Amino acid sequence: MLTILCAAGTLVLTALLARRTRASAWWPIAPLTLVVMIGFGSTLTTYMTEQAALLAQMGALVLGLAAWTRWTRTGHFPLLMVIAVALMGAWGGSIR
Repeated sequence: MLTILCAAGTLVLTALLARRTRASAWWPIAPLTLVVMIGFGSTLTTYMTEQAALLAQMGALVLGLAAWTRWTRTGHFPLLMVIAVALMGAWGGSIR
């Protein structure tokens, strides 16, 4: 069950990242790339840690993008967000 929730979270984070790109009108296609990606479907049912690691990596990307956006908007370095990115990335790396 946790693996399926992690996979769903990964799809949501992928859509969120896709909406922040230059071609944001194409955001519905981005989650489909994960479904088509070799290994996503097979690891969804076979390897319990793979989806959690992918969720952590996508979470680190989303937090990093949010930190960069806040930094450019306010001019103040978002130290807590950068620490959150490091912790999320370390967690994702330790799972793999």
